Amino acid sequence: MTGLALLAMVGCSNYEGDQHIPAYLHIDSIALANDPNDSWSTEDGFFTHNIDAAEIVIWQEGDTAEQVLGVFTLPCTVPILKQGNVDRVRVSPCVPQSGISGARIYYPYYQQVTINDVRFAPDSITSLGTVTTHYKSHQAMSVKFQEFFEPWESTIRFKPESVIHRISNQSDTVRSGRGCGVVRMSADERRKSFTSVDSFYVSDPSAYIYLEMDVWSDFNFKVGFSNPTYRGGPVVDTSAYTRTAPSTGWEKYYIVLGRLWSWYSYYPYLKLWFAIYNDTGKEGKFLIDNVKVVVM
Repeated sequence: MTGLALLAMVGCSNYEGDQHIPAYLHIDSIALANDPNDSWSTEDGFFTHNIDAAEIVIWQEGDTAEQVLGVFTLPCTVPILKQGNVDRVRVSPCVPQSGISGARIYYPYYQQVTINDVRFAPDSITSLGTVTTHYKSHQAMSVKFQEFFEPWESTIRFKPESVIHRISNQSDTVRSGRGCGVVRMSADERRKSFTSVDSFYVSDPSAYIYLEMDVWSDFNFKVGFSNPTYRGGPVVDTSAYTRTAPSTGWEKYYIVLGRLWSWYSYYPYLKLWFAIYNDTGKEGKFLIDNVKVVVM
């Protein structure tokens, strides 16, 4: 499966009925935490996120039909023409797909959160505060590749070392933990590239495949696959995403890889490929951290 439907941003919804003074539902933010009953990792970097919007759905008391209020950037205060009890409110964490803020999706690897028995009153705000979500269970998804660049690991899972290496214990630079990856470029260097050392295996053509990573780059960059398009064929480097502007700090990316995988005829042994381009003629760096490929 190559992608998910994009969610349209809306401001409010209309409801049938006689109530003209709305109640309001407020959400401050959505946090991502490790589920102690189904733990994914002890690494803090596993749980970096950019959940910046929420899809909100309600079920009115005694009604089995859902009412989709819409997708709202966070924090949000949403008008609802309903008073009394609502059986449940469902909050779905939404993220910018492939770094595009206008292309928000419900990220399917995060659990939807349901709050039961929520009460509303006209001209009053019902606040859910910060809603906490978790990754879905080990039965629902898998992690095919991960690299956190922590100094206690003997090696990193990218090559060549002449291009990308690890820096440690620089709190003003590292995104989380104690290490991150870095590619340094001089003013006269125009392009550098690196790939994952080992391939990871995905066999189901209907699978969702996403790359998550944190990046802080002074340069434009591309990320995709470095694979043959058929068994025994030549290796081809192809981009799934291109960043065309430098960043001013760490940014979280959710990059869909399924569309690109189809171009490779679903070749099951996959390697990540990165290319950094110095179009400015200035020295700088490309920082990367908390890289993982998730599949469901």
